[in-house]
Amino acid sequence: MIDTVQIAGHMCHGPGYESVSTESYFAPLPTPPIENLIQSTATLQWIEDAIRSSDADYLLVAGHFPIYSACSHGNTPHLIKHLDPMLKKYGVTAYLSGHEHCQFHYTYDDMNYILTGTGHDCCYSASNAKYLPKNGKLEYILADTTNYSGDSGARGGFVSFELDDVEMNVKIHNEDGGVLYETSLEPRDDVFKMKMDRGNVETATTSVE
Repeated sequence: MIDTVQIAGHMCHGPGYESVSTESYFAPLPTPPIENLIQSTATLQWIEDAIRSSDADYLLVAGHFPIYSACSHGNTPHLIKHLDPMLKKYGVTAYLSGHEHCQFHYTYDDMNYILTGTGHDCCYSASNAKYLPKNGKLEYILADTTNYSGDSGARGGFVSFELDDVEMNVKIHNEDGGVLYETSLEPRDDVFKMKMDRGNVETATTSVE
C-alpha cells in the first residue's frame, strides 16, 4: 500500500474533472514547494526499492488514487508520468485503487488496473472513459449513467482475490457478494522475480520486450 498524496498531491484529478475547491494537502506537482518535491521523490524511491527486490509470483501495488480512471475524477497525470512506468518496469501484476465510487478493470500496455471504490456507496458515472488511452481496454465497469442515478442497480461492492501457482482469480462483487465480473491474471515472468540490481533489471526488461 502506497501513499499517493505524497507522490502527486491531494488534487489527483485529470481532464474532465470539475471541483468547487482549490484547497489541497500538497500543491500539485511538478511545480511544488521544495519540501513536497523531496517527499514525493523519497516516496517513489521507497516504492522502487520495494518492488525491485520482490520475487513474488503476484505483485500488487495499491494506492488510494487511481492511475487511470474512467469515472468522475479521471486520470492522475502525475501518477501516469512517475509511478506507472516504474510498475511496468518491474512487472507488477496489477495496480489497485479506490477514490472513485465505481468499479472497473482496465488493461493497458500489459498492465492491469483494478479500481473498487464502492465500499460506502455507488455509483459515479463513467464520464471520463473518453480520456483513457485509446489502445487500452476497459474490460469491465460498474457505473451509473450520471452520478448516483442508481441505474447500475448496485449500492456498493468489493473485490476479492484467490490465487495459486497457476493463476490469480479476481472477482468484482456487488454489496450482497454477488459476482458481477471475473477474470484471471497470470503469474509474473521469472525475469521479474529475480532479486537483481537496477541495471540488471533494465537489461532484462529490454531483452523481453
